[in-house]
Amino acid sequence: MKERSKRIVSIMLSYILVISLLIVLFSLLSPMEKREHIHYQNFNKTLSLFNKNNETFVSERLDRTVEEGDIVSTYYTLMTQRLLNINVNISMENAFGNQLIEMIKNNPSYNYFLDYVTQYNVLEVDTDHKLMSELTQSYLEESNKKVQQSNPYLIYTLSKSIRDLSQEDKIKAKDTLRYFIINETDPETRRNLIFWLLDVEIKWTNNNINQDTVDLAMKYLNLSDVNEYAENNRELYYFLVLQKKMSKHTEYLDIFDNIALNIENTLNPEDIYFKLKILSLNTNIQANYKQFYEDFYDSVDQQKDNLYPRYVIENSNVVDMIMSEILTKHVFKNNAFEILNKDGIINWENSSRTELYYGLLYLQLNKMIIPENAKKKLDRYMKEDENESITSNYYIYKSLQLLGHSMSTEKLSELKLEMEEYIKSKDPWYAIHALDLWLTFTNDYQDAEKLLKNILSWIDTKESVFDSETFFILQLIKFKLNIDLIQVDIDDYYQFTTIKNLSMVTGKRGEMDIHAIYQYTVLDILVMIQNKDNMTDEEIILINTLTSS
Repeated sequence: MKERSKRIVSIMLSYILVISLLIVLFSLLSPMEKREHIHYQNFNKTLSLFNKNNETFVSERLDRTVEEGDIVSTYYTLMTQRLLNINVNISMENAFGNQLIEMIKNNPSYNYFLDYVTQYNVLEVDTDHKLMSELTQSYLEESNKKVQQSNPYLIYTLSKSIRDLSQEDKIKAKDTLRYFIINETDPETRRNLIFWLLDVEIKWTNNNINQDTVDLAMKYLNLSDVNEYAENNRELYYFLVLQKKMSKHTEYLDIFDNIALNIENTLNPEDIYFKLKILSLNTNIQANYKQFYEDFYDSVDQQKDNLYPRYVIENSNVVDMIMSEILTKHVFKNNAFEILNKDGIINWENSSRTELYYGLLYLQLNKMIIPENAKKKLDRYMKEDENESITSNYYIYKSLQLLGHSMSTEKLSELKLEMEEYIKSKDPWYAIHALDLWLTFTNDYQDAEKLLKNILSWIDTKESVFDSETFFILQLIKFKLNIDLIQVDIDDYYQFTTIKNLSMVTGKRGEMDIHAIYQYTVLDILVMIQNKDNMTDEEIILINTLTSS
């Protein structure tokens, strides 16, 4: 029965039908089966945090496409490791210090991050001595100006970075910041100036803020409405510091509870740092979070080059949105993300080939009408790309298949020649994508098995050119050909790891890329399907009905 059901499914499946099948089978699983297969379950919460509201879809990831990493992300990562007394990555710390010094030469605004370098003696002795001398000289020049002519940002960043700043200079720095706070007319600028003053006071007084600073904050800030600060964890931290100084922080226990609930799904290094700082006002963060973040950074460091990967936020990325929606609605059975059902969310006229395909996939899965402008855009791409290879137009042909089109005998012959050439030249991306198109438009499984065997004899999934999309499609081809998928190989490729209630995967764009979450979840469920002992005739009929639609 198992072989019969798997062969029926294999014959009927195409790329979209894989998704339809996993949706149906997931709903058919018993509670026990669901509990036994939980590799991807933790992604549910991650995706729910990406869906910020029904007006804007926000996705995030730690981006690996920028090889050198990111100074800002590295700064807050190192600060977090120091905060929790975690052993820092020395090579990352050294790279951070050396690159920061070079960046400051062209952009003094990077002075903000110098306090880590000087506080923890990151640089070589001679370099550090030279830097400290330059910082002190710059500070003296700035602080000796008439106060109204001085630059408050330089006063702030330099004074917090100089080791062993005299008490007299500390007082002078605070007085300068107070002057600008009192004389500033723009509320946002004044707000930042107050936070700068709080920052140096916390640093210099070991969290024992002076009452006159509290009084100044009370005069110019609205300290009765936490909602003004709730969207920015840095500002929220300073708001709660002031509340604690006034013995009112216990009025905000729900905020501490909410942060504690979500912090382990936070990717933004700056948010991680300030969330931990917030929690430190009310709990022992080393006891509660040190082990988690040791494991978290060990996982991220597996992919590290020099600096920490850049944290990236994307607003309304269409492909991210559709992948998230498919998982959220059809796999995790949560409420649909309504923004996709609103007119105009997919701009078909300006959609890329990939966006066009996933837009059509979404409409098919949800039995929605295909708009005429989507069909016109597809026709336009076909005319524009008629002189290009079939495989290079992979998503165009996959889109045509979604709309029920077949491939002509002439085109199939052309595709066959392309595929043989790609296999001969050992080009993994083109060979695998061509084979998937071949399986999409033919029932030639016997020939496809021979071609796949050839490809598997020379590919190396560890090569940098072998990206996560190519790996994903290779696994779908195996599934269609009734070849067992190996869970450990999938876990290894996506570097799947679970840290408490956080599951992490890595794709071609980086950690927790929605594409990687989507691919891993689909493959994980397909492994489950293959391991299912049997399927009833009723289930097979249901699958045939869905996969024939």
